[in-house]
Amino acid sequence: MRARSKPIVAEGVRLTVVAVLCASIQVSAQSGQDISLAWLPSPSPVSAGYAVYYGGASGTYDFRFDAGTNTTATITNLDDGLAFYFAVATYDTNEIESMPSNEVCTRPAFNYSTFKDGQLIFSWSAIPGQAYQVQFTTNLNQIEWQPLSSVITATDSSAEFADRPGRDDQRYYRLVTVPATPRPSRRR
Repeated sequence: MRARSKPIVAEGVRLTVVAVLCASIQVSAQSGQDISLAWLPSPSPVSAGYAVYYGGASGTYDFRFDAGTNTTATITNLDDGLAFYFAVATYDTNEIESMPSNEVCTRPAFNYSTFKDGQLIFSWSAIPGQAYQVQFTTNLNQIEWQPLSSVITATDSSAEFADRPGRDDQRYYRLVTVPATPRPSRRR
C-alpha cells in the first residue's frame, strides 16, 4: 500500500498594525544615526510579532528588522544626512505578514541656525557627495515647498547655506536629499 500525501493549504490571516505613532532621531556618537520607532499593538488575537521594514526610498524597503513582540524598535547606525522610510507589519505564528502600516520618514535635519548680518545661516551634518536642497514655505498648510537653493553637493561632513528672509512675515525651512547630478565626462 502506498502512502498518499495531502497538500497543506495555509489560510492567509489578515493582521493589522493600527499605526506607527512616532519616529524620533537620536544622533549617536558613532558615524550613524539611531531611529527609534513606536506603534500601537495589533488588535488581532493571532499576532505573534512585528517586522520593521526600512529603506532609502518611499515604498522600497531594503531591510527587515524583527522586533519580536515589542511595540518599539531602534534601528541603529543609519547613514547620517539621508532620509529613511519605515513601515511595520505584524506576523502570525506561521510568519504570514499583514499589509504594512502607514509609512514614516526621517529626513536630514539642520544642526543649527543663526541670524547674522541680515542672513539666516543653516548648518547640517552631511555625507560627502550627497546632494541636498533647502526648501521653504510661508504656510505649513501648503502642500508644495519651494526650492530656496539650487542643489548643494556636500564636499565635507558638514554643509551650510545662508538665506536673506526678505519681506515674508514668516518662513518655514526644510532640508531634503535629492539625486546627485552626474558630472559631464571629459573627452580627451
